[in-house]
Amino acid sequence: MSYLFYKTIHLVCILLMVLSTGLLLSNVYTSGLTDSLRKKLSAVHGTTLLLLFVAGFGLMARGGYSFASGWLWVKVAVWLVFGLLPLLIKRTPQNIKTKLFLVYALLLILAVYMVLFKPF
Repeated sequence: MSYLFYKTIHLVCILLMVLSTGLLLSNVYTSGLTDSLRKKLSAVHGTTLLLLFVAGFGLMARGGYSFASGWLWVKVAVWLVFGLLPLLIKRTPQNIKTKLFLVYALLLILAVYMVLFKPF
């Protein structure tokens, strides 16, 4: 498969993952999500995260990157934390949940910075 195919899948999955996690985080301020909807959003989050990793490894193979790149390890760590976010959202106390928005935004910025600038 082509580099463009992997990149398209990667970007679409990022958007879906950000959307599902954002909806889960929005439940911090409202009680609008039912347990059933929360489970479905968590399933979307997990599925898109899996597809994101597969597409990311396809991009690595097509782009000629190796695991020797430090920026790649940072990005993998960020995505692993993203994988834990639904669990963190569910299990953290209400007063700390509001800080997860900041953590979420900073992790997104860090991931984008790593892939664009590849500082190390």
